[in-house]
Amino acid sequence: MLYLAPSTWRGANGEAIAAPKAIAYGKPTAGSIVDSEGVSEHTGKSIKEDKTDDESDAGTPAEIKAEKIEEKAEKKAEKAQKKAGQAGAGQ
Repeated sequence: MLYLAPSTWRGANGEAIAAPKAIAYGKPTAGSIVDSEGVSEHTGKSIKEDKTDDESDAGTPAEIKAEKIEEKAEKKAEKAQKKAGQAGAGQ
């Protein structure tokens, strides 16, 4: 059974506004659900086979931001290294 609660994003004055941009997207994965005593709960049949790996989770907003900062720093370092190599070749 699927429940749906349709709604509208509202601004400070109550006017309808566009939905905010998503920070991250998650992918559903199959797995066991256990109660507080560690007993597995039956939650229903999976509709699709889990084809994701553990690395496919988008992560928290802070993790995503840190990853983007790291990627930017790596690109900057590669660019500087390439530039230094070109300067050395020209001498």
